[in-house]
Amino acid sequence: MNEQKILFVDEDILLREIGMEDVASIFNTIDTHREYMAEWLPFVELTTDISFTCTFVENYLNAEVKDFTCVIYFRQQFAGLLGLKDTD
Repeated sequence: MNEQKILFVDEDILLREIGMEDVASIFNTIDTHREYMAEWLPFVELTTDISFTCTFVENYLNAEVKDFTCVIYFRQQFAGLLGLKDTD
């Protein structure tokens, strides 16, 4: 298994490749801010329980070709996701 990629942006911000340890934070953020996030993110409506988020992360980790996806931590608190998509 490959090592997770980590980038320390500054003393407050950390970017780390997504992993199974992030599933609860991702789901809880979606669930807590569902109405606000649904305006821009079509998958929010489908994310009704943590298994959806678990499957998303598992699919990312098991993909042969990955569009880099990382979690954003601000002052050691989960702040969101960042995904870089291939445009070719």
